[in-house]
Amino acid sequence: GLINVGSVAEQSIGGATATGTHGTGVCLGNLSSHIRKLRLLTAGGEWLTLSPSEDPELFSAGCINLGALGIVTEMTLAVRDHYRLEENASPHQFETLLSTLPERLEQNRHVKLWWLPHTGTIQCFAYNETRRSSTPRRLRRSVDESALMDGLFNGLLFAGRVFPGAVPSLNGLVSRGHFRKTHRVAPYEQILNIPMPPRHDEMEYAIPAVAACEVLRSIRRMIARCRLSVNFVAEVRWVARDDIMLSPANGRDVCHITACMAKSRDLEKYYSELEAIFRDADGRPHWGKVFTVEDAAMQRAYPSLGKFSEIRRKLDPEGVFLNAYVRRVLALPSR
Repeated sequence: GLINVGSVAEQSIGGATATGTHGTGVCLGNLSSHIRKLRLLTAGGEWLTLSPSEDPELFSAGCINLGALGIVTEMTLAVRDHYRLEENASPHQFETLLSTLPERLEQNRHVKLWWLPHTGTIQCFAYNETRRSSTPRRLRRSVDESALMDGLFNGLLFAGRVFPGAVPSLNGLVSRGHFRKTHRVAPYEQILNIPMPPRHDEMEYAIPAVAACEVLRSIRRMIARCRLSVNFVAEVRWVARDDIMLSPANGRDVCHITACMAKSRDLEKYYSELEAIFRDADGRPHWGKVFTVEDAAMQRAYPSLGKFSEIRRKLDPEGVFLNAYVRRVLALPSR
């Protein structure tokens, strides 16, 4: 089994590690921190084996590489015996949950929060390793993961686009229907993964873990102040610090706040206001999701960005692996 996984597992392992994909757990690093060796084909046709013992700096750059250093053809990950997790989930009032959050994080291997804006309820998921047998799959969970439920959710999102003023009521309906007390035991990959949700955008920043509660309060106040209609859940997870060059968790324990939003008239305003909050909290944008900061702001967020750029130039002087995205985040001239 893998030490930890993210909420969605449809990505390739190469893409997931190249962008710093993560799960949740205050003592658990992101997926890239589990890499032990990489085999890389450079733009010049040279084969490189990257490991912490042979070239620690190059290995650090390779673990979250944005696809900019070459083609990763092999990867060795740290693994462990397969295991089961016990899930206990329950809804809590917004402030009640935040007041008990430190204890929950300390007492559980994994903690994840779902908050649906315009509601005062947070669903808290706590997961711990167990030797108990898997619980029978309940009918209600099968319905939750069915095409019928997916169609219903898309219908609610469509109604919210047509009638934005109805979004708070629709969110309340979803919250009452889905945020409930549950318990189950299953293999870790079934517990930690979720079904693919309806199409949506995501902005995610990693903020210092100690700032999590205040940032969540700021987001809630901002949505009310700006009178935004936010139609999708916000997900909150924790990741342990590491020493990977472009890792959002480099040098500090972090809380990742993922702000999801389906198509909406308020999408741009929501994300603009969110980025201001995240930047004030010294947040670092997730490489695989929506963000607009660049140049000096990116250098502040990722102090090793300059060193990564030097390594990229050395391995790919002709820019074979450059694209519009890499040029933007590394502040390189466009073609």
